[in-house]
Amino acid sequence: MSTIVNSLGAGSGIDITGLVDGLVEAERAPVDQRLDNQQQELEADISAYGTFKSSLSEFESVIEPLSSADTYNARSVSFSDTDALTPTELNSGAATGSYQLEVVSIATSQTLTSGSYDSESDPVGEGTMTIRFGEWTEDGSSFIHDGGSDTLQIELDESNNTLAGLRDAINAAGEGVQASIVYDGGSYRLMLSSESGLRNSMEISVEEAGDSPSNSDSTGLSALAFNEASQNLQQTQSASDAELILNGLAMTRETNVVDDVITGLTFELNKSSEEEVINFSINQDDSIAEQAIRDFVEAYNLFYETTGNLTGIDPETGEKAALANEATAKTAVSQIRATTTAQVSGLVNDFNTLAQLGIETELDGSLSIDEELFQDALSNNFDQIEALFAPTMASSSSDIEVGLGSYAANAQPGQYEIEITQQPTKGGYTGEAVDTTLTSSGTFLLDTGSDSFSFEVMVDGVSSSVINLPAETEYDSGDALASELQSLINGDEALSSANVRVAVRYDESSESFRFDSETYGSNSNVSFSSTSSALNTLGISDAGGDAGTDVGGTINGQAGFGAGDILLPDVNADAYGLVFNISPGATFATVDFSVGVAGQLVRQVEYQLDDSGPIEYREDNINTQLDGIAEDREELDRKMALYEERLLNEYLAMEAILNSLSSSASEIDGLLASFNAE
Repeated sequence: MSTIVNSLGAGSGIDITGLVDGLVEAERAPVDQRLDNQQQELEADISAYGTFKSSLSEFESVIEPLSSADTYNARSVSFSDTDALTPTELNSGAATGSYQLEVVSIATSQTLTSGSYDSESDPVGEGTMTIRFGEWTEDGSSFIHDGGSDTLQIELDESNNTLAGLRDAINAAGEGVQASIVYDGGSYRLMLSSESGLRNSMEISVEEAGDSPSNSDSTGLSALAFNEASQNLQQTQSASDAELILNGLAMTRETNVVDDVITGLTFELNKSSEEEVINFSINQDDSIAEQAIRDFVEAYNLFYETTGNLTGIDPETGEKAALANEATAKTAVSQIRATTTAQVSGLVNDFNTLAQLGIETELDGSLSIDEELFQDALSNNFDQIEALFAPTMASSSSDIEVGLGSYAANAQPGQYEIEITQQPTKGGYTGEAVDTTLTSSGTFLLDTGSDSFSFEVMVDGVSSSVINLPAETEYDSGDALASELQSLINGDEALSSANVRVAVRYDESSESFRFDSETYGSNSNVSFSSTSSALNTLGISDAGGDAGTDVGGTINGQAGFGAGDILLPDVNADAYGLVFNISPGATFATVDFSVGVAGQLVRQVEYQLDDSGPIEYREDNINTQLDGIAEDREELDRKMALYEERLLNEYLAMEAILNSLSSSASEIDGLLASFNAE
């Protein structure tokens, strides 16, 4: 082609190449201009939507605190100067008032120390170590097991039968005991520390491996026993509770981190402060809510100005902003503006508009604060301000609680009547009557001796490992054994990891044990397997239990879905997104639900910014149009290439004709010259 192009014009003398380029450019220019204009407009829309979304996000970050109850229940605390304690946390809703506190003593943990070992790799023996928690009598002669605590069972074999191996096994077994190895300058010792508190003292029993083990001497694993029969460990520190006097009321706590004396206030005890009275007060802090409301007005005005510049028309020049013709953006702004002026639905009081709070809409669409009305509302209607802004839920019955679920954005404000038609129940297992030899004296008495009381239990579909009652242990009542069984089951690693638990009780009238799952519903159950013959004497054998029942009920006359003790509305119901927690015995409740201004605004913004929301949909549409423009440009390139080729071919044909004519003229000229010469 280049040869052809280079030859063009040779016959005619015309710049054919330049002529073709000019013709192609003239054909192409208006289409290019149209595509350029479309692309620029669409790219400007994408950029403007980016600014629009950023403005929405910034607005949401300001209104979110207004949708939280914590903002309206903020508290402040002031302490007298003291080093006896350190306040660490103050939650919203903390109980207000003035207090006087005296720290009589701080809580301590029990510390037990072993005898001397030459190295960390010294053997300690093999077998089973069982650690129970409870309280030792003041003289240290008797131990009272805390049935609500977990029991740790440590298995020692050739893989971990060293001092270091035992330390690691104890630390890996779970919370309750911290094991460490200390070097006293000449030897190594195992140090065991419990959690603080009198009831967290340790009892350590061992069951040594071997043909004829001794579990109470001072050698092998027995050297680490600390129980009523054998105390081979040295107690270097006893456990004790913290003792406090609050406003004249004496009380004790197991830990030095105190978070339940005054609701919402957590403080840590550092030392006793006998004869030192610590004065402090907790007050409601309305300033947090006030500032959040002022921030909202400022943020709204900034949002309104920013989006107005993106969607409006310049009144002086008539020039349209980038999103002036974008219905998606203009609708979002319109909905947000409407929410700030509308009444809040679902409220049971008449304080239901921002105007009643002193927040007024100006002629230009911005918000302003009437300070007189605002301060009056803060002083006299503060309790109602929360309901004006934040989602609120109120139930007429304490047995029916309402909360927000994963789809809370779908729940519509209003009043809902909840009627319970089926009570939730827990699943469980009831054993047979225990062997009569255990109750022949009229009281329950069990000595495990050397028998194996082993079993596996399944709770709510989760299977435990093999669980054993400690050997050579006496239980003087069915309640004591029930407490032990509960502790062992709940302390199983597989069950505790799955967060499933049981409650065990002994029924004296039927002389049998009952195991109840702590959860409600059809998935709640307890069953036993791999039970030993010795355990069978307790009326516990391989058998399944009885499943629980899911709650049943209606919401505004429409059947709900029961899952355990949770009642959920139908997916098509107005209440969908609310979650109703039903206590056994509940029958009926009226529930009021309101979203609030801030809650509604958060919903709207989240909807607009959602990955499947209208803005994302519009941006996808714009990007599709940009992709179409790119395809149009490729198609234009193909058309112009064909057009250029056609023009070149036409001019090539013209040049060929001209060259032919020129050649013929030359021949004629030659003939004429020859003729004249003759």
